[in-house]
Formats: sequence, structure tokens, C-alpha cells
Amino acid sequence: MNKMKSFIKILLIAVSAAVFLIYSLKELDLPGLQEDEAIIAVAAFPLWGLRSPANTTSFRVLGRYLPLMYHPYHAAGAGYLISPFLALGGMNVIALRSATVFYGAVTLLFIYLLAKLIDRTGFLPEVVLLLTSTHATYLLTVRKGCWYSSVLLLSAYVGLFLVGKWFSTGKTAYFLSGIFIMGTGMSVNSSYIFFILSSGILFALVYIFKIRKLPGLSAKTVLAGLLFIFLSGILLVWGGFSPGGRLVDTFNNSFVRINFRQSSYPERLRGRIENLYKLTDGTAHQEEEFNNKHNISPHAVEIPAGSVYPMGNGIFPVLWVLGSALCVPPLLKRRRIDNMGILVLFNILFVLVSPFTLSGISINHVIPIFPLSMIICSYLPAGLISRGRVWALIGACVITAAVLRNVSAMNGYFRFIERTGGVRTCSDAVYDLAEWIKQERADDYFLGDWGLRDNLIFLTRGRSYPCYSVPDMSFDDIGEDDFAEYFQDREKYYIFRYGSENIGRFAGIAVKNGKKVVMVRQFLRKDGCPVYNIYRAE
Repeated sequence: MNKMKSFIKILLIAVSAAVFLIYSLKELDLPGLQEDEAIIAVAAFPLWGLRSPANTTSFRVLGRYLPLMYHPYHAAGAGYLISPFLALGGMNVIALRSATVFYGAVTLLFIYLLAKLIDRTGFLPEVVLLLTSTHATYLLTVRKGCWYSSVLLLSAYVGLFLVGKWFSTGKTAYFLSGIFIMGTGMSVNSSYIFFILSSGILFALVYIFKIRKLPGLSAKTVLAGLLFIFLSGILLVWGGFSPGGRLVDTFNNSFVRINFRQSSYPERLRGRIENLYKLTDGTAHQEEEFNNKHNISPHAVEIPAGSVYPMGNGIFPVLWVLGSALCVPPLLKRRRIDNMGILVLFNILFVLVSPFTLSGISINHVIPIFPLSMIICSYLPAGLISRGRVWALIGACVITAAVLRNVSAMNGYFRFIERTGGVRTCSDAVYDLAEWIKQERADDYFLGDWGLRDNLIFLTRGRSYPCYSVPDMSFDDIGEDDFAEYFQDREKYYIFRYGSENIGRFAGIAVKNGKKVVMVRQFLRKDGCPVYNIYRAE
């Protein structure tokens, strides 16, 4: 029996590793860059002596500039971690994505080790590994780029594993090192702070209500932990307070701007619950094109029939509910919360707390909680496998159905991308656009798409920077006097995403300034769908 159990565990681990490597390595050369995929490489440009973006905060050591902050809410921590891959592979897309695959694989290992602390003898660690490594949310999170996925997840789950080791051994060194590593995510992105807040509240509840015995905890240990968290987020803090730093902007972007000026807490809470559902059912990164059978813009062309596929896997939300429900009987019977119950409480706290700090609008901000949700989803099927043959067969069928649905979704994703050349926000057209910018030496262009900026800077190796880049929501904030100044340069190019509402606004302002907007170039993706338009004002 023990030999069979060991064989099943090894088989689950082998399948997990094979599926993850097959799909993640296949993603290395997929066409296009995600909107934020290149941001960590651009933030690290000062390390390579390349032209630094205007909004990068850095300090000088021995004649070399070391980056601290890039954007009001992006610290440059991930740039340091990705630099070895760029040094070995060059400043290119393959090297950039190799880092995300590597850190994604390491994170899977620590998710497995964390699950093993919860269930040392059963099948939970192996089932968690299999369901996470084949899940579209995890695979496409790695694809989305290192800054908010691989590095943040790595910080979170190496830290949680070490804190878990402290729970089981009582060694303070595990606690302090875990707290420090968990906090390093703040040196990547300020949005990670809600994960830290949720962890802190959970820790306080466990301590105050004596939910679990905390080994060797003293006031000195707690103070040391707080100091370690501060030190681990030093890039964010230092970058905010340093000359040119924008700590106030960071605060506004992370806590105020999106939330309290645009929506109420119930609205944000509903958005957070919806995000958690999308994470578990696999539609977190599903493009609008897949849902609506046409591009996001009403002006864009329709996608050919038969190219749309469903990504949702409804098995996982059901497993999450059932896994959470299984934690209730031990609570009622023993009047205590077991390890799985603490994870469920963490999930609930995260959903309740994060709308106070960040909006439910962006699903990127809830990524760090996804592996914990997968542990909860794995609780029931892993438990079934450990029971008699009939229950084990039912558990195996549930796991198989979930994995096959995951694989089907990923296969559909790859077929779609390879046939069309990408989606509206991420396609092969960006390579042609970047090459055209280099050939035209268009070093001072106006970019009507914020998400495209870092990708073009990366693909041109910092040779070309936009004079201005703007998202749709703030286009109207640009003064007409500013445009009048731009229009004085007849050689300036204006780049917009095809179908953007900004094009009409831009043309209207041009008319007011006695100019006529003329399209000089259009870039298409593989299937002929227009993606980018280049204009001049004459």
C-alpha cells in the first residue's frame, strides 16, 4: 500500500512538472508583449547603463545608477532579480520570459512545501501542485510578466512557508526570515501591501483570540518582525522619500485614487469577490475578445468565426466552497481552527480587507491569494483519494476532470494566439511597430496608449521614448495648449491603438489648432486585424 501511495505521489509530481514546463516554455516565443510585461526590464535600465525613463527614481553608487522606483507604485526590486537572465540571454523577449518561468517554477515548489506543512502524509501537497501548475490562471500569470506575478508570488509563498516552519518548530529564525522575505514584495509593487495587511490582521486575530498557540513569541520578536518588514520594503520607502520620489503619488495610486473617489466599499467588495471567482475558475486573464467574439473597441473588426473558446472551469469555485465547508466540523467539534481553517480565514480576510486598500477593479492586485485558494480547492479531492477505493476513484475523477479542462483551456489559448498573432492588447504587431520606430528614428512621438509605452522602450532598447503617453481615462486632462505646442513640430508622430476613442478627441483638438490629422501607417497582426495607427498633424 505504501509503495502504491508513493507511486501515485511521484506520478502526480511528474505530471505537474511536465505540464507546467510544456506550457510555460511554449509561452516564451508567443507573439506580442503584455501591457506590463516589459516594465521590470525597463525599470532596470539604469543597471545596464541604458537611458533611464524620466519617472525613474535612482541613486548613484560607484558611478552607476541603481533604480529605486519606476512609476508611483512600482518599486524596482524585480529588476534586480531579472537582471541575471538579461545578462545571459540578452535584452530580448525570450530572456525576459525565461525569468518569469524560472520564478514561477520556484514558487510552485514552495507552494508544494507549504501544503506539505498542512498535510504531511496525505495527498494534499501533490494535488495542490497538479491543480496549480496546470491552471490557466497560474500559467497565464507567469505569462503576464514578472513584476506582479512570479516575484510577488515567490515573496509571498517562500515567506509563508518559513512562517509555517516557525509554527511547527518554534525557531525564531524561521519567523524573522519568513517575515522579511514576505515583505520583499513591497519592493516590487505597492499594491502588494494589502497581502501584508491581511497577513498582519490574521496574525493579530490568532494571537488575541488564542486561535492557535504561537511558539516562542515575545514583544521583542514582534518588534523585530515589524523592523524586518520595513527593511524588506526599503526600495519602496527609499524611492518614495528620495529626491524626485513620489510617496504621495504612491499613496494616492495604492489607496485613494481608484477606490474612494470612484466606488463605495460594497461595490469594491463585490468586485473583489468577482475577482476571486475569476481566479479560481480560470478566466482571470481571459481577453474580452474571447468573451465577446470581437475586439474591445466597437470600431475594431470582428474576429473570424470559430476562433473563440471558453476558458472557465466551473469545477474550482465549487471545490473552493466545499473545501471551506469541510473546515467547519473540526471548529464545531474541537472548538479550534486547524491549519486549513486558518487558510480559509486568510482568504476571507483578504476579500474583506483589500477593498479598503485597493479597488476591486484590477484583478492583478489579487493574484497573491490565488495559490491559497488552490490549496482550499484541493482539500476535498485530496481527502477522497486517501479514503477507500470507491472514494479514491471519485476523487481521482474530480482531479482528472479539472486537469483535462485546464489543459483544454490552455490548448485553446495557444491555438487562438498562434492563428491570430495575438489579441488587441498583446500581438505580434508591436514588433513591427518597434522596428519601424527604430528605422524612422522617431525619438519624440506622442503615444495615446499608456500600456504600450514600456514595451516599445524595451523593444527599442531605450533608443526611443515617447514625449507623452496617456491612458484613455486621462486623455481629456491634457491641456489644448500642450497640444498646440506638440503641433508645432510637423515631424512628430502620434501613435494610437486602432479603434481608440482618443483618435477622435485628438482629431478634434487638431482641427481647433488649424491642423489636419493624416494617417501615415497602420500595423496589422497576423490575421490581418489592424492594431496600431500612426498619424501626423499637417
